[in-house]
Amino acid sequence: MTTMGAQAYRQRQAGGWTRIDMLVALYRHTETVLASLREADPAGRAALQIKAAKLVLGIRQGLNFEYAELPTNVDRLCDYILNQIWSGNDSNLAACGRILSTLREGFEGIRDQAALMEQNGEIPPVSQDTSWQHLA
Repeated sequence: MTTMGAQAYRQRQAGGWTRIDMLVALYRHTETVLASLREADPAGRAALQIKAAKLVLGIRQGLNFEYAELPTNVDRLCDYILNQIWSGNDSNLAACGRILSTLREGFEGIRDQAALMEQNGEIPPVSQDTSWQHLA
């Protein structure tokens, strides 16, 4: 990438998010909603279950299955989490929160590398792919 191209990328990113930052935020928010669901009274539980399920479905929809086993394994974990959201078992929801936390920490660990790959054009910027497809 040319110096001018890198500068333009940094300027665009100053007001926007990288793909990895969006992914980390999605995982973090899903963890927060699961924690709220565990503490919710019965009257507020259904709305939080729906919200948590939508977030997990967002994670699933962003998986790109062209990349070996990782997306398949994350998809299986998401399936487990979705089942637990509706189970009503708070200890299982806590385990789901730990699963999401572990995945998020892994993505945080590669944040710099992923941002550089996006900057170099190896990963398309979010603005060029407005669908949920290929977020993760």
